[in-house]
Amino acid sequence: MFLGTRRPTLSRTLTTRLLILPGVLLLIAGILACGGDSNGSTTEATEVAAPVESSGDLSSADPRQVNVEGRLHFPLRTILTFERAGEVEKVLVGAGESVTSGQVLARLNSDHFPVLEEEVARLRFQIADARNNIKLINLDYSGEPLLVAQRDESVARLELANTQAQDLLGDIDQGYSDRLTAAKSERDQAQVAFDAATDALADVRRDLDADHEQVLVAAEQAKADAELALDVARERLEDYREDLSDEAIRAGDQVTQAELALDQAVDRLEDYQEDIQQGTIRSRDQVTEAELALDLSRDALKDFLDEHNRRVIRARTMVGAADAALDSAKAPLTQFLREPIRDTELDGNPVDIPKLNSLQAAVDLAEANLVKAEEDLSELEEGPDALRIQELRSNVSVAELNLSQARDDLAELEEGPDPVLLQELNSNVTVATLNLERARDALAELEEGPDILVLNQLQSRVNLAEVNLEQARKKLTEAQEGPDELIVPNLEVNITLAQRRLDLAERELQDLIEDGPDRDSVELTELQISSRLAQINELFRGPDAVKQAQITSLEATIDRSLERIGDIEEEMAEYRLVAPADGIVYLVNVEEDDQVSKHSQVMELLDPTEVRVKGFVDASDVKHVAVGSQALVKLESLPGQELAGSVTYLAEDPRTERGVISYEIVVQVSLEPGQQVPYSLSAVDAVVLP
Repeated sequence: MFLGTRRPTLSRTLTTRLLILPGVLLLIAGILACGGDSNGSTTEATEVAAPVESSGDLSSADPRQVNVEGRLHFPLRTILTFERAGEVEKVLVGAGESVTSGQVLARLNSDHFPVLEEEVARLRFQIADARNNIKLINLDYSGEPLLVAQRDESVARLELANTQAQDLLGDIDQGYSDRLTAAKSERDQAQVAFDAATDALADVRRDLDADHEQVLVAAEQAKADAELALDVARERLEDYREDLSDEAIRAGDQVTQAELALDQAVDRLEDYQEDIQQGTIRSRDQVTEAELALDLSRDALKDFLDEHNRRVIRARTMVGAADAALDSAKAPLTQFLREPIRDTELDGNPVDIPKLNSLQAAVDLAEANLVKAEEDLSELEEGPDALRIQELRSNVSVAELNLSQARDDLAELEEGPDPVLLQELNSNVTVATLNLERARDALAELEEGPDILVLNQLQSRVNLAEVNLEQARKKLTEAQEGPDELIVPNLEVNITLAQRRLDLAERELQDLIEDGPDRDSVELTELQISSRLAQINELFRGPDAVKQAQITSLEATIDRSLERIGDIEEEMAEYRLVAPADGIVYLVNVEEDDQVSKHSQVMELLDPTEVRVKGFVDASDVKHVAVGSQALVKLESLPGQELAGSVTYLAEDPRTERGVISYEIVVQVSLEPGQQVPYSLSAVDAVVLP
């Protein structure tokens, strides 16, 4: 809060300076008594070992050897961050663990990792296949036109022979399949014929044994049942065809709905991305408006304080003017009062009482003006209106808060869209695409026509129902004509023939199943094909123009696959935190399920092959130490070993702590190739040699 004060007089200023001067002299005397400036002790957050007292194991009788009170320091450190924001899925290492270059230290959560890995495996297979094809094409051969023509003729002949052999193999398999299908069909027909003959004989015998009226009624009922069965079979066939039509309509509707769902998912994804862009623009406008509002609030506060200062200056001016006016008013009154005060003048005239009153009134008015000016000045020097100051400062604080919030919102939007929501929208698009593909596949399958097996089965039922109806009609006709005495022997003969036909069909079917296709012919044909392929490969010993084009195409395929693998590996690398070099994990700042941004410091890695000892030497020993001096270092974590070192830094200015003067020193530790210092809190003994 601003508090106005009267300008101090010269005497007050001199008094204040005289009081400060002894304090300054005492402070300077104290500094000189301590021997110089005090720098204060410093503690580096990157050091991994606390300072320890020297054990003195390396000290000797030589007074020029200097013990260093120090601590280990690993100067080479690397801050590791993810290349994208997300949720931590796994932290694979802990503080203090050794890691190697390229080792995965942590992973972000990613649902489409398996898809990317599968695509990488497929691309690697394509690359291997393309390279094998290039090797086959690059077989050496003579490029002379005559030999090329002869080679092409031989290749054409061999390929024609192989094509014919492949057709023969197909014919062998197809012929066996056809014979097997025919044998099964013959067996089924023989079984149906045998069952029909047996049923016919049983029906006839039953009819002969039963009353003719009952036989007639049964025949009529059988005819009615057969007609009903035929109607049912025809209705099922028709229903199946209608169902196919209805399913095709429903499939078309599902395709339309899937296309609509896909369009909606794509629109939502595009709307979200557009909202992010528009939100960024709005946030930038809000930041500009917040900065303008903050400037206006600060200007208002400054203007109010400046106006108050101007009012104070004017009030002090008015006090001076009132003081001068009072002096001017008192002078005539004093002069008038210095004259003898009488009731009358010497000449007998009375005292000028009105003048006296006038002068006194002028003095009183000047005194009143002075009191009023001093009161106004005193009120202004108490400071500006506290409520108004508080209001203006509150406006500034609110404007600063709004600006900070606007900047945070803008920074959050500039980091990009929410990865979780974006992944969800992309997943919705993927699901809608898959649903659309399934709907289209189902529609295409229905548009190809009905299932031949189901249609044949339903048609067979209709045919069987028609046969049964025809048989029922015959039986009804026979029942109406009366029983035939010769029908039983004829039916028995039919059963015998049907049985023989069934036995023969079963034997032929069993023989086909046991023998299978002609394996000798198949093996010979396959051997001939392999031989011809070997001959074709022998004819190609280097690429001609056509083969060179094929090689170029295959190499382009390899390049595209490698480029795609690189893109995928870069995308996968964004979800992995990989060690850039060998080292030791010094610090882990995240846990599983934590949310991180691109700038979050996830881990800190240090190089254990670069080690220093940082400490202090006493001022009395500093004359025995110089940059380049050799040193010996002994660590508690490496018992029985002494490490060589050299002084790489010695401070020019001392530091003072609790009356002890010392100089900062850094000793570079020399390590053998491959040697590492364990990362641990351990005692350090260092001696600088003379």
